[in-house]
Order: sequence, then C-alpha cells, then structure tokens
Amino acid sequence: MITISSERGLVRIETWEDVESQPGFKQEINPKEVKLDAIIGRYRLPDYVVCGLSSCHHKHFCGYLVTTKEGTITNIGKDCGKTHFGVDFETLSRKFDRDMANAERRETLQAAQAKLDGWLSEVDTLKDQDKGASWLNKQIKAIRDLPEKVRDALGKMVRDRSPVVTKQRLAAKQEKEIMVEMRSLKEEDAEGPVYVDDEVGSLDGLAALYPENDIRELLIKDVHAGLVEVQEMDIESASEHELRTRAKWVNEVDTKLKQCRDIIKTGVRFFDAENISLLAEICDTPEDEKQVMAFARRYKPKQS
Repeated sequence: MITISSERGLVRIETWEDVESQPGFKQEINPKEVKLDAIIGRYRLPDYVVCGLSSCHHKHFCGYLVTTKEGTITNIGKDCGKTHFGVDFETLSRKFDRDMANAERRETLQAAQAKLDGWLSEVDTLKDQDKGASWLNKQIKAIRDLPEKVRDALGKMVRDRSPVVTKQRLAAKQEKEIMVEMRSLKEEDAEGPVYVDDEVGSLDGLAALYPENDIRELLIKDVHAGLVEVQEMDIESASEHELRTRAKWVNEVDTKLKQCRDIIKTGVRFFDAENISLLAEICDTPEDEKQVMAFARRYKPKQS
C-alpha cells in the first residue's frame, strides 16, 4: 500500500511506477547535499524497493516518501532516515504517522456517517420487529414470574454455562453403597439422606440469559447510542482521542449488529413453550409446577 498526504486528503497509489512518475522524484539523492523538508507519504510493499539515499541503497519493504528543501522527492526507510537525518527525521516521521492515522480515522468516520441511516434503520427493525429486542427484553424480565427455586436453578445454569436441567432426588441404598465404594461419599455420611441429581433434559437458547448478551445493553445503550454520537460528531474538529475511539468503535458496528441478531434468535429458541416446560422438572410442589406450565403456555403458537 502506498499513501500520499495531499491537499485533497489521502491519495492511494497503486504501483511503485506511479510513485516514480511523480514530478520531482529522484531514485537517488545525496543526504550530505540536501536538507529534509517534509514527509509526504509512506509505503508498505510486497516487493523490495531500493532506498533513495546514495549512501544507503539498502532494499526494504516499507518506508517514507520525503521532499527536500531543494524540491526533490525520494523514498527512504525509517532506519535510514534516522541514521542520516537524525532528530529532524524522527520528529517529522512521528508527526506524519500521527497525522496519517488521524486522517484515516476521519475517512473511516465519514464513511460511517454515510451509512448511518441504514444502521439506524436496522436497529429500529431489530428492536421493534415481532419477537425482536424489545420483546426479548420483556420476556427476560418476566422470568421473575417463575418460582424461586426455578429462578435460582436458572441462575446457576447461567453461571455454570450449562444448559443441563437436573432434578434432585434421594439416593437409593445401592447408589449410596456405590458412592462409598467409589470414595465419592464418606461411609458415615451414607447413614443419612443423600441427594443425587438426575439429568432430565437440556435447555435450548440459554445463552440469551448470559450477562454479556444483554440485548438492551448491546443494541440500545451501545449500538444505538453510539450511532447517535457519530451522527452528531464534528469529525474535522474532533480530538485525536475521540477520533481513535470512535473510529475503532464504528469498525465493530456490523459485528455488534450480527451479535444482536444472533441473541434475538437464541432468545426466541429459549422462550418456547416446550423448552420452558422442561423447567417444571425442577419443581418440588404441584403449585410450582403449575406456575411453570402457565408461564410456558405464554409461548404456545397462536391458533390461526
């Protein structure tokens, strides 16, 4: 890649031949006979190019395009520039790299502003569609309507990142004997009641409840709020810190939107009548079981 900073902004040049055709370009200059004026571009290439300093001639993949006080243009590597022009080159190269980075960030943000309408429209669609983000957020809040034991079990499943649903029961005498023999249970403890967990199924879509998949935090507080900030941003007067953080953020918008779509799909699978009804296996009382099944019926498909 070859990039030159010009009055028109950043200019990308395709080939090294195009660089050599620039007015004033020389393939070789004597650093003892010229004074460095400015750095006007940089390059990183798949093939070697020869350093333009007559006292160097090393081949390198990357470097800078510079102008001299005498009006010539040539290419020099970073180490070559530091060796032959000292502090002047280091100061100029640091400033150029910073200016180039900020110019590229402005380009990124300008391109993002051109895409804002499409992004904001997608946010609205994901939020307001049937069984979209607003629906999912409402269903997650409604989990409080489940019995306390079921809520506690769901919380543990989320913490353990395990969708397996288990039902606790008293261990049979033979099971306790096996546990003692396998040394997973002390012999004196086998005298009293011992409980074991039986797997009764696996919940689909549990990841929709993970804290990092909070759909409101991601879609509304992060993506939507961030897009509004970019929309209102004065790119030309923005600080370097603002350019850096916002440019990095907009490069992640498409990924975040895909994540939101995936979370919503996962949530739809979780809040399914058959899936939710599996939680009734956790219940100890008929009242709790009835409460879970009433909750599950909310997600039965409507009869047409």
